[in-house]
Amino acid sequence: MLFRPEVIRNHRSARLGGIAISQPLGAWLLTLAATGMAAVIVAFLLLGSYTRRASVAGQLVPLQGVVTLPAPVTGIVERLDAAEGDAASAEQTLAIIQAPRAMPESGNGGAALEQQIRQQKASLQAAQDAQQQQLRQQASGLNEQLQAARRELLQIEAEAATRQRQTRLAREKLARYQSLEKAGAASVVSVQEQQSAVFEHEAQTQTLLRQAASTRRLLAQPARSRPRQPRA
Repeated sequence: MLFRPEVIRNHRSARLGGIAISQPLGAWLLTLAATGMAAVIVAFLLLGSYTRRASVAGQLVPLQGVVTLPAPVTGIVERLDAAEGDAASAEQTLAIIQAPRAMPESGNGGAALEQQIRQQKASLQAAQDAQQQQLRQQASGLNEQLQAARRELLQIEAEAATRQRQTRLAREKLARYQSLEKAGAASVVSVQEQQSAVFEHEAQTQTLLRQAASTRRLLAQPARSRPRQPRA
């Protein structure tokens, strides 16, 4: 094998240099590119961020707000007293609309519109009158309840004063019975019965005093919590 013609020719041409096997340049470039791509991906995963996208439903309006004023009837604009973007004051006429055929039975759209406005005013006035009547009835009913509460308070106070006098008399009677018991002129049973009578009068007196205090609190409620009498 060492004496093949190819080996012999190679030894003869050794003066031209040795044979060296080198790798192609594209493999190094591909390795470097892959390493750089991997470094970029790692850096993005560690330090990178992304923008979150969200959809929100809404409506954009001007800062001062927009008010839509529809015309009460359909017709022809006869005159414009204000242009777009002008500042308008209360009760200012913006435009005049002519609607001669808005209501054929009335013969005139303007007259029909005025009649409709008068009907609306009458309806609002009737509703206001009904509300005022209801408030007057509520105020009258509340006043009657307050008058009844005052009369009830007077009765409770009078009854409580009577019970207090009865209690004082019952205590005096109990004291006499106790003196007679010590002298042997009264029995223990009669003294106990008189003590029960005193306790009963005291309990009834306390009940009446609590009722009177509760009625006073009801009458002393702030006036703003009661419905006021509407003005005519």
